[in-house]
Amino acid sequence: MRARTSLRLQAAALGLAASAGLPGCAPLGAESPEPEGERLGQSAAALTVAEAAAAGCTTATVAGLSLQIIAQGDCSSPGAYVAVPALPNVSFGGAVLPYLEAPARDAFVAAAAAEPQLSMQVNSMLRTVAQQYLLYSWYLAGSCGIGLAATPGSSNHETGLALDLSPYDLWRPTLEAHGFAWLGASDPVHFDYVGAGAVDYRGVDVRAFQELWNGNHPDDPIAADGDYGPQTEARLELAPADGFAHGADCSFHPGISVGEGTGGAPGLLPGGAASGTDPEGDASASAGCAFGAGAPGTGPSLGTLLALVAWGWRRTAARPASRRRAPRRSRA
Repeated sequence: MRARTSLRLQAAALGLAASAGLPGCAPLGAESPEPEGERLGQSAAALTVAEAAAAGCTTATVAGLSLQIIAQGDCSSPGAYVAVPALPNVSFGGAVLPYLEAPARDAFVAAAAAEPQLSMQVNSMLRTVAQQYLLYSWYLAGSCGIGLAATPGSSNHETGLALDLSPYDLWRPTLEAHGFAWLGASDPVHFDYVGAGAVDYRGVDVRAFQELWNGNHPDDPIAADGDYGPQTEARLELAPADGFAHGADCSFHPGISVGEGTGGAPGLLPGGAASGTDPEGDASASAGCAFGAGAPGTGPSLGTLLALVAWGWRRTAARPASRRRAPRRSRA
């Protein structure tokens, strides 16, 4: 029997504690910032997602898989994940994936342009289910400084609408004028786009992972329904942190093609993203409780570089056979 029970079951236990009024339930939307620790030990090419969670304290270890999830998500929901261009007064944390859904991206670019004299540090934007798995694992283990985290599949940062930034107080009036809502004192750095065209794409990243898994494991398919259940969790734990051998495939969605990029990854951002710190937070009502610096334009982010290195490794070395485990008896 596994020493660690499924994340889903532990989330349910946390929900029972919350409903009983036990301590530890934070205000809606609050979550610990993501740690800035470095990856330890093995290279990302040798790690599964579960091993990446145990290897260190940075979501950059799953950058390769995350970029594939983004590309596959755009197959089912075009415009859900659109790259934010390099902006002269905006810098991004080193492990940040600078993507938003199309209307949110346009509003964000307009807000940044409205205050050219004011600098912004973005510490979180889009977060994939693979990244959220790491954060939630660290939360359950009490490691990496994560005191609160949303269950995978439920984070606001998986919707394409959310971002964390500083200085939040100086940017709040401009962002609100461009359709962003401030989450509040429970998570003061967090904003969600609620303006014209806003769509909650929650679950698209989960479905994208499920499709990627099925495309690479035709003998072990799982339901591609966007629901983060035990079967999906089990496969996510076994998935390669640097990405699958076969990347995004829009044949699941006829008439839609993947954009620029190789190995199932989106094209590089114009000018790249800047390096910096990577604290993140999000909002979730999961289980009845809230869980929740370089110059821009100088080159790709750390996450993008890791992904490119990973794709190069896959072209020059044969991957080991996937490890198997017996399916869980719980439903997907």
